[in-house]
Formats: sequence, structure tokens, C-alpha cells
Amino acid sequence: MKRTQLIVALVLYTVVLVYFSFAHLEESSLRGLQIDKFYHGLAYAGLAALLTCVVQRRHSILLMVALTVSFGLLMEAGQYFIPFRNASITDAAANGAGAIVGAYGGVWLRARLGLGKR
Repeated sequence: MKRTQLIVALVLYTVVLVYFSFAHLEESSLRGLQIDKFYHGLAYAGLAALLTCVVQRRHSILLMVALTVSFGLLMEAGQYFIPFRNASITDAAANGAGAIVGAYGGVWLRARLGLGKR
């Protein structure tokens, strides 16, 4: 996979993530299970994995986690100002957990795709 394709995928993924962060969504019918935390983790794992593949630097895990967590915090802060959304510390924690898993997954994916280290 070419780096340009990864960058396009990252941009599109980020646009979709921003859309769903601010869209008016129906709440899950499984209220007690907090299933949305799983979705948060999964979404931010994908973002961190793509970001790690795009950057392609050795020892970049901490930076990718920091960037992904910062982005997640910005999205949560932005939700504070949207009438039908609310900022949530548990959502931010799920985003952070997903970022950690995704950054490590991105390193694995980078190796599987044969992407070089710069």
C-alpha cells in the first residue's frame, strides 16, 4: 500500500470520525452495557493504527498515542458545546485505551504491509 493511499485513508477516516462525534445519534437500546465505550475504543484504535502507518517512524508509539488522545479530547470538548451531545470522561478514557491498542496494532500492521521505517 502506498503512503499516499494511507494518507487518503487517514483523512477520510478522520472526517468520518469527526462527523460521528458531532452527529445526532440515537442512544443504544443496551443502556446498561455502555456498549458505546467499545465503539469509542474501536474507532480510536483505527485512527491510531492508521496514524502509526502513515508516520512510519521507529519508536513513534508514544507520539501516536499522544496525538490520538489529544484529538479524542478535542472531540469530547467540542461535544460540550453541541446541545444534543455531551462530553464524557469515560468516552475520553475509552478513546485513550483504543489509541494505545491501535498504536501497537499500527506497528504490527506496518510490518505486515512491509512499510519501511524512516
